[in-house]
Amino acid sequence: MEGRIAGRQAFAWTLALAALAASGVAQARIAAPNVALAPLEADEAASGSSSIDAAQPRQIGYPRVVAELQTAAAMSRELQWARVPEGGLVAAVSVTSPGAVALRVGVRVGEIPASATLRFYAPSESAAHEVTAETLLAALARNRRAGETGSDARTYWSPLVSGDTVVMEVELPAGSDPSRLALTAPILSHLAIAPEALAKDDERASIVYTIDGSTYACPGSMLAATVVRTRLGDAADAAPGAYFVTQSRCVSSQAAASTAQAFWPRAAQGAEASGVGAELLYASSETDTTFLALDAPPPNAALHAKALAPGVDPALEQWIGAAPFRAAVDVGAFSLP
Repeated sequence: MEGRIAGRQAFAWTLALAALAASGVAQARIAAPNVALAPLEADEAASGSSSIDAAQPRQIGYPRVVAELQTAAAMSRELQWARVPEGGLVAAVSVTSPGAVALRVGVRVGEIPASATLRFYAPSESAAHEVTAETLLAALARNRRAGETGSDARTYWSPLVSGDTVVMEVELPAGSDPSRLALTAPILSHLAIAPEALAKDDERASIVYTIDGSTYACPGSMLAATVVRTRLGDAADAAPGAYFVTQSRCVSSQAAASTAQAFWPRAAQGAEASGVGAELLYASSETDTTFLALDAPPPNAALHAKALAPGVDPALEQWIGAAPFRAAVDVGAFSLP
């Protein structure tokens, strides 16, 4: 399943535009040495039908070993550090998996400053998915607290990046010693199908998760638990909750939940996505139900949920509370005990 791995194109530099972060970090062109993998074999890249089978998770991504980035020493040789105006250091490396619709990078960390920043983007994109090292380390710590072990519990999976090439950029804060960075990207997931293409309408989502480099998609629904706050007797803006229901056959462990990312198709605006990661609140094989709290809901979370249908299972209140909390869920597919 790993496929054959082509030798790295020796110092074939790819100029990638590092995107502006929300904090307003200045743009810079970063030289990113490229690691090129061999194409997937035909049986590995078979994509099957174009919709999710409700009876089982749908595999949409396949593991690719990145031999050149297996060790911290190998990663260090690839990263060419440049000084940024704020005084820190920035470097990047890119990986190409021919034919991929999208890619996810599996990151493993030995040592990294909590104030460091990782960015993931396609070379042609002007926007990046930014992840703080603090967020990454917190996700791995949550896996350990949940009793998770093994490689899945120790791997942070990046947000999905469209296309067959992903740039991974690392920015260290001022005063950092790059020789102390212990970071690897030994595996990536090659997606053959875009997850947002699997959702049936604008309200149902596809949630994807990655285990050992294999990425799967399942249907799911956002629960709009809206809390109405009051301020000096006046109603304030409602705050949408970040709860998500899917099937336990899909996400049944905290390690899997930490890789979860949800996608909604929006005909007018294009696909929308949550951030990566969720806390596993509840999973039952008897009811095939998993209840998650998304770490980073989509920007328009309130638009992705409907009003509560009459006759919904009252046991939902056990998880989201009674009125004035409200929930939206596909009650035909899910029922909490």
